[in-house]
Amino acid sequence: MKYPILVLIILLIAVSCVSISDDLLPNHKKQMYMQSVLSPDSVVKVYVGYTADLRDKGFVKENGATVILYQNDVIIDTLNTIGNGIYVSEIKPQVNTQYLLRVYHQDDTIFALTTVPDYPIICNAPTYKYPTYYDTQDEAEFGDLYIEIDDPAGIDNYYEIILFARTQNEKYKYVFYDQQYVRITDGVLINEGDWNYNPTSIFFSDLLFDGQCYKMKLIVSPRGAHIYDVGGVVEVSTLLDESGYVLLRSISKEYYLYRKLYTRHVYNSQSDFSESTIYDFFFIGEPLNMYTNVSNGVGVFASVNSKLYKIKKYEK
Repeated sequence: MKYPILVLIILLIAVSCVSISDDLLPNHKKQMYMQSVLSPDSVVKVYVGYTADLRDKGFVKENGATVILYQNDVIIDTLNTIGNGIYVSEIKPQVNTQYLLRVYHQDDTIFALTTVPDYPIICNAPTYKYPTYYDTQDEAEFGDLYIEIDDPAGIDNYYEIILFARTQNEKYKYVFYDQQYVRITDGVLINEGDWNYNPTSIFFSDLLFDGQCYKMKLIVSPRGAHIYDVGGVVEVSTLLDESGYVLLRSISKEYYLYRKLYTRHVYNSQSDFSESTIYDFFFIGEPLNMYTNVSNGVGVFASVNSKLYKIKKYEK
């Protein structure tokens, strides 16, 4: 069987060296896009440009557009460009307020809406109990991290959790946890169905706990926050129960849907080939269409509201 595989590899190499003539490429109508996530802690920043086809190297950034910001249907600012397709305003969004972005360029007009959510509320400070669980495969002990969310009743709410720890290192002051140091047993997160797609954060809705003070449990390694800087021979490590934090976000529905589809898109497209083999190339998944709430274009206009909480360790 090794000879057919060898021939296939040779053919792939040969095909990769063939130039594709422009007249053989499919016609592609470029679409205008905008990308912006509002937060009450930051001024408004918007990325504007056009999608690319096979002739281009990446997105086409646009500096000649007109970007107008509305608050509750009233114009409050025309954004200025600072280059690279970036437009900024000095305005910081307000909580529980609707914003509309409208972008004009030549014959193209795109627009999108989002409402900035209220601050997330917790019933009690996040607590960490260690050790409570032993992973035989990794030969490591884990602990229970409890995050109690006080969810407002009667409205759809969406949340995101990011775990990180502070360090004493000047270069790497913050070290974020990734999926391999977290175990999921919580029913709300299992119901979301995202964990098998290697998400970079934890996002979920209040579908199963509307109006409750919900005590979410994550099983987390205390030593999961570390960075190895191979080039500089630097090792940064810290403990969750000593310097760990929970960044809890209220997020808009647009942000929630975007994160869910983006996570699946990245997982399916297997865009990181740093450790791939030839067999990974053959079994690559189909990328998914991304979520967009931009009318007449693509991209996402969403909003978040964040609060930071120090993790407390407790014993029985």
